[in-house]
Amino acid sequence: LVTIVVTAPNGTQQTYLITVNRAAPGGDNKLSGLVVSAGTLVPTFSATTTTYDVATPNATVTTTVTATLSDPIATMTVNGSPATSGAPSVTIPLAVGQNSIPVVVTAPNGTQNTYIIKVNRAAPGSNNNLFALSVSAGALVPPFVANTTTYNVAVPNASASTTITATLADSTSSLTINGASAISGSPSASIPLAVGPNAIPVLVTAQNGDPKTYTVTVTRASSADNNLSGLVASVGPLTPAFTQGTTSYAIINVPNTTTSTTVTATLSAPSTSTMTINGSAATSGAAFGPISLNVGANPISIIVTAQDGTTKTYTVAVTVVP
Repeated sequence: LVTIVVTAPNGTQQTYLITVNRAAPGGDNKLSGLVVSAGTLVPTFSATTTTYDVATPNATVTTTVTATLSDPIATMTVNGSPATSGAPSVTIPLAVGQNSIPVVVTAPNGTQNTYIIKVNRAAPGSNNNLFALSVSAGALVPPFVANTTTYNVAVPNASASTTITATLADSTSSLTINGASAISGSPSASIPLAVGPNAIPVLVTAQNGDPKTYTVTVTRASSADNNLSGLVASVGPLTPAFTQGTTSYAIINVPNTTTSTTVTATLSAPSTSTMTINGSAATSGAAFGPISLNVGANPISIIVTAQDGTTKTYTVAVTVVP
């Protein structure tokens, strides 16, 4: 109540009364907007709906909440901490499972309204399967199926290495190939192959730590190379001239005074094949002998044995004239 008293010069007075009615504090304790940084509210936000669900993957470890007040004079807290209307809240950590986040709005008159956001963070993934598996050398037997963990691959001796490409069924799992970390869908580092079976493990570890091992056994064939790449004798030239595919040679008209010769044979595959000359072990590229020569025909036998056990015999008939 405001009173105004006016006094005239002759002393008479008049009073005016003004009644000012100030409204009570506002009672708006609602929000006009609500969003989370991770996931989507279900149902869609409505000022009168106070409970929401949000689903997030296991990889989502935190979230923020941005709430906008319907009455800017109102105040609010998010997860127990003061928050500013229209601005992201402090970062809220998320445990696996349900995380209940309260948004409490306090109207100017002190009345409160609570919105609850239930953020469900998924448990770690348990998928430790492969979606695809292949090798650069040969083909898998049997063909790839996710629940089959053992495979065989046959490759020729010429295949000295291979790579393996494995694709994860779940991108949250991890992968190693032959003990080395690998990238899903990309070829592994080159893997050397010894002759015979080579067991190569492909380990998939699910996000929850569960492992699964696929084993690819690559069997590299033994070398079948039982050839010579060179052959010479100290007593004269071969007839015909040496070629790898020709196995019979002669050296004729060797002088009577010649009593011995040496033979130098060079293996085509010295790392995998061996040879004997006249029954004795010989070294590739080194002179073997002396080999005694008699008047007449003197057969010299060079037997080459490949890694796979197959043999080839080269002969040189040295004829010493009477």
